[in-house]
Amino acid sequence: KALHWFKKAAASGGSNAREFLDDADTINDIGEAYFNGDGITKDHAAAFIYFMEAANKGSTDAQYSVGWCYYTGTGVSEDNQQALYWCERAASNGNYDARELLQEIKEYLSNN
Repeated sequence: KALHWFKKAAASGGSNAREFLDDADTINDIGEAYFNGDGITKDHAAAFIYFMEAANKGSTDAQYSVGWCYYTGTGVSEDNQQALYWCERAASNGNYDARELLQEIKEYLSNN
């Protein structure tokens, strides 16, 4: 419900709401809520959309999540090249989890 009201406030000109909904970490948090079903119906496809938006705005957590989703085919079609790209991007921005997943993806690709 809070997301609904923030969107409504942003659409009607509320600058604080617009800034809140334009923040990469906030957008990633919304994606995590959809992914986990926290206070909202679990929807991996919707989560992926939010993760992608946050990733493009620079959230390293979201970049990792996009890579993981591509690697596992969760919320999006499996695509190992996209998984590699997003994990490399997150890892180069200091995301430790992405570094670990990047190694797993590289091992998988070298064995297949």
